[in-house]
Amino acid sequence: MCGICGIVAPPGAVAPVEIVQRMVRALAHRGPDEQATHTAGRVAVGHTRLSIIDLAASKQPMVDDQRGMVLVFNGEIYNYKELREELRASGHVFTTAGDTEVVLRAYQVFGADCVTRLQGMFAFVIVSEEGRRIFAARDRLGIKPLFYALGDDGRFSFASELSALFEDASLSRVMDREAFAYFFTFGYCPDPLTLVAAARQLPPAHVLSIRDGRGAMRRYWSFVIGGRGGGRRRGEATARFRDLVEEAVRAHLVADVPVGSFLSSGLDSSLVTTLAARAAGQPIRTFTVGVRSEEGDERPFA
Repeated sequence: MCGICGIVAPPGAVAPVEIVQRMVRALAHRGPDEQATHTAGRVAVGHTRLSIIDLAASKQPMVDDQRGMVLVFNGEIYNYKELREELRASGHVFTTAGDTEVVLRAYQVFGADCVTRLQGMFAFVIVSEEGRRIFAARDRLGIKPLFYALGDDGRFSFASELSALFEDASLSRVMDREAFAYFFTFGYCPDPLTLVAAARQLPPAHVLSIRDGRGAMRRYWSFVIGGRGGGRRRGEATARFRDLVEEAVRAHLVADVPVGSFLSSGLDSSLVTTLAARAAGQPIRTFTVGVRSEEGDERPFA
């Protein structure tokens, strides 16, 4: 699952390395395989890794000294191999075989529009120009989380979990009353709100661009529902849906570690497990959670 965090200090200040190291420790449960930080002047970023692809390489934070950029990335890009070949054709040389470097190179080529080329689940932050420019992005459906705080002095901090941001004692704990009202009404805080007024969550399908302490947010994708069936007949729509689900399942099987499936008694997990086994050409390991209750135990049906 991985975790990302960091602080970009205001101009003239030095990044608080000790705070970022505490943030990394607070996120260690998200990435048990490796924890690392990178510091340079105003910039300190951290990463906790759960290794899935390119286990020996693709280490983070990923630094491009030539272009003065550092990336921390949480997620998985399913079309990274195709995108890597496209970037290679444009002259980019890759030193790793994973998807992390593809995200960094895609930003260098396409800028903020790189997110439209990425198929996957992701939250990432790229810092460049010695902290003057920051680019943050979150996937279309918000599968991967990203919380941040941007102070009036230009100080920017971010993390995969809100609790990690609180490792910074300078972050105000004043609650957001509107967010609390939503929480007690619906059981959650709608983005971009959090329970504290000083912190926000980047909404799904949005990017945040910060230049010299001034931020601008932009939505890059919207879910659009067309006419009934999109003009397709029932049989055509069924076939198209089946192709899309099979394609999505195959993409999720790309990994350098064993892949399993959480199997309940529902139609969705049963379908995904079936298609995954078919695509893999062999049975895959499944995991089911049961309870000591005949009425609520799904294990027999799973």
